[in-house]
Amino acid sequence: MKIKHNKIELNVSGDAFATGGGFQVDGKTYSGNWYESKATDNDGKEHRVIWTDVNWDVEDGSDACDWENPDYILQA
Repeated sequence: MKIKHNKIELNVSGDAFATGGGFQVDGKTYSGNWYESKATDNDGKEHRVIWTDVNWDVEDGSDACDWENPDYILQA
C-alpha cells in the first residue's frame, strides 16, 4: 500500500500489527496501544507508520482505523 503523509510518499510493507507501550513524538510520550507497520520512502529511508486512533471493538480489522491516514510517521 502507498500512502502520502506531509508530502512524503511511503511504501507500506506488510500488514499492520497491534502493539503497545510508548514512543516519543514532538517531545511528548504517547503511551497506550496502537497499530504499526514499516514503510520505506522514495529515498530508501525506513519509517514507522503508526495509527493510534483505533476502534478496538470492531470485528473486521479493515474498519479499525483510517488506514490511508496514519496518526504518526516516525523515521526508524
